[in-house]
Amino acid sequence: MIFEFTDECDDGITPEIEFYLKRNPEKMWGTYLLQYFNKPLKTKINCEEDSQICFGAWLDDSSWGCGKKCSDSSKGACFLCKQATVSIGLQCNK
Repeated sequence: MIFEFTDECDDGITPEIEFYLKRNPEKMWGTYLLQYFNKPLKTKINCEEDSQICFGAWLDDSSWGCGKKCSDSSKGACFLCKQATVSIGLQCNK
């Protein structure tokens, strides 16, 4: 499964992103940093087919997806693991 993130906020600040297994949020994949505005970050997650993978992204008081440590997996940030690419734009939180 490939995730592609784009930082859509031109503020010069770098959000952090982690991936979690929904049924066991302690199982996670790395911490990734979105380095550049409007430049996609692609990462491949090796996961068991049909398991649910959630993403959490955060920056100071802002969060996207299920947030830091996947504290809210009900926010529609989980996807079935399969041979696909999921594209996500992180928009400015104002």
